[in-house]
Amino acid sequence: MISLKRYRLFSAVLSAVLLGVCLLPAICPLYADSPDRSVHFPEGWVSQAVVDCERSAGWDPVQTPQELEEQFTGFEIAHATNARARGKASCHWQFQPRAGAPGWCELRADRAPGGRFDAVSIWLKNPAGSQALLWLKLQDADGVVYTIPGILIGAEKNWYEIAFNVGEYLPAAGTPDPRPGISFPVKSIGLVLEDLRPDQEYMLYLDELRVHTAPPAQLDVVELTTPRQARAGESLQMRFRLRAQSEVRESLSVRVALALAGANACTVTVPVPVPAEGASPGDVLPAVPVQLTVPPFVTPGDYDVTLDASGAVIHMPDKRRLPTSTVRVLPADPDAAPVGASIAGDPPGIAIGGEPVRVYYTMADPSDPREFGALTDAAPDVVRFRIALGGTQHGCVTVPWASPDAFDFTDLDAALTQILSAAPSARVLPDVLLVTPEWWLRSHPSDQLALAKDAEAYTRAPHPSLSSEAWRQEMGSALETLVRHLESAPFARHIVGYELSAGFEGRWLSWDLAGDDLGDYSPAQRLAFQMWLQRRYGSLERLRAAWGQPARPANDRPGAVKAIASWAEIDVPDPAARRRKQTWLIDPVGNMAIVDYRLFASQATVEAIAHFAAVVKAASGGTKLCGAAYGQFMALEDAPADSGHLGLTGFLQLRDIDFVVGPPAGGSPGHLVMPAASIARAGKALLSGLSSSAGDPWERVAAQMTQSATVSVSAAMPL
Repeated sequence: MISLKRYRLFSAVLSAVLLGVCLLPAICPLYADSPDRSVHFPEGWVSQAVVDCERSAGWDPVQTPQELEEQFTGFEIAHATNARARGKASCHWQFQPRAGAPGWCELRADRAPGGRFDAVSIWLKNPAGSQALLWLKLQDADGVVYTIPGILIGAEKNWYEIAFNVGEYLPAAGTPDPRPGISFPVKSIGLVLEDLRPDQEYMLYLDELRVHTAPPAQLDVVELTTPRQARAGESLQMRFRLRAQSEVRESLSVRVALALAGANACTVTVPVPVPAEGASPGDVLPAVPVQLTVPPFVTPGDYDVTLDASGAVIHMPDKRRLPTSTVRVLPADPDAAPVGASIAGDPPGIAIGGEPVRVYYTMADPSDPREFGALTDAAPDVVRFRIALGGTQHGCVTVPWASPDAFDFTDLDAALTQILSAAPSARVLPDVLLVTPEWWLRSHPSDQLALAKDAEAYTRAPHPSLSSEAWRQEMGSALETLVRHLESAPFARHIVGYELSAGFEGRWLSWDLAGDDLGDYSPAQRLAFQMWLQRRYGSLERLRAAWGQPARPANDRPGAVKAIASWAEIDVPDPAARRRKQTWLIDPVGNMAIVDYRLFASQATVEAIAHFAAVVKAASGGTKLCGAAYGQFMALEDAPADSGHLGLTGFLQLRDIDFVVGPPAGGSPGHLVMPAASIARAGKALLSGLSSSAGDPWERVAAQMTQSATVSVSAAMPL
């Protein structure tokens, strides 16, 4: 006999079993293996996720909000977690085209892959079964758009993967491609849905945008014919033949180069055809002729012949088995030296061999390999780029200055070699940015820039005082070392001259323009100001008269007006007083100390430029041009009078300055912001600047200067 307690337990267990049996058909699919709807790539391919949609939707529309409103009803892109997707989240894309709207819609991935790839794929879910053509769009490194025929979607409502072979992409209709074939890395990946039906609602889920890369083809060199030696400036006739070690499915673009210590001195790219059916291991490809020109500037020495190709690995045999893989380069014929540069023309400009320079090319970032492809296409007369002497700066080639006599020119030599390899007939005009190392500033605290707010103590900033004599001498020695190194190098014949940069934005502007504090209150600046005033006025009596002080000081008398009793008492004007007078014009009566400081700071800047320009002329034997940025106060919106650029007359009289650098091109017509006529009358060329602009207040500032030019202040003393 079963007790009531045991009966109840038995009934509960039986009910649970029966319930499990009833629910089994519904539970089992959750644990059953789902169908494999992924694309299977050959063994050895490597896949990389570009957008996984885990943290955000990962896609953005290319149309503006107004265009979306005009073309679609209820357009939405959302980060979804309810799609029962491959990952934890996906992108939910829903919209309905309006009648008369274009029959397509496009999204752009919020990131792009960083390297080369052979296929691109995306996971898609189309629960409503809406039909359309879908394809992935690529924009390569040159900005060329590549397209591919779309795939019809609509039959499959569950998650599945769509893939496209990069080799089947073609430039968009009517789009020229300066370098045939997709140039990696691509700038963007877009997703296009076309053949849309008006008034039909589309709802898609997107996940896992991935790129896939095939293993590189393996080849080895079985023949390499080269001359044993050549002179710089000559063309080499070469030939090579490759053998496949693995399957080679498509033709190759092989780069042939001469390299010294791992750095390429010259390169040429040649096509290597592969049969339509591909090449099998052991197949020998046809011989390829090569003509490679050795630039006249390269360093003499034994150069290695190298071969490499995108998507392939080319194995070079041991040099002992293939001695032709080394070419001895002899110095260039001295008679092949380029003619010199000068200032000529009306208005004056840089001329080479008497012919004016027509095409300048400015390298925004010499470390970016893409710059060199654009440089080749531009075929410039002169290439401008920036060298950071003493410290690292973005967009500059760095020359480290680790201690007083420790310099490293490795990166600079490599950059010049690359520039002149890409444009062998071009000249170069480097902009030398004087970056004071931290070790120097630590060892010269009195020469370090000091800033102050209205009522706060002075604080040092990580810059030198432009008036520091120690800085001018020691940085000048570093500049001399740099110029002598370049002038003794094989590419010295290609150097037109040197631009000198320092100060805020590299434009010789006062460092304090970078923030709200005022400078310069360093001991070096204070001493230089005192010496300048002594030369300017000659006596304390004349100084006191100009500054509105009693001719005979009686500082010890109660109630007497304080007056300067010695040159050593003079300090840089108070920050509060200077800040109240940050205007274009001020009355010198009662404010002459501020006027004098502005004039002094400008002349100190001109003297610093003059010092470094003399260094360049001496180190280059007087054969190279020299210039600097100056006279840009009309291009400044904030504190133009404190810019240090008020000494243009003295600057234009510097005999070692051949050209003047204005603000960067593109902000405004040059005549609005630079006194071009005065520069031309002084026989100087005017170039646009390389550094970023401080603002765009052109019309307003020009109007202020027009009004100011009608005012004359007779009490102001000339420099």
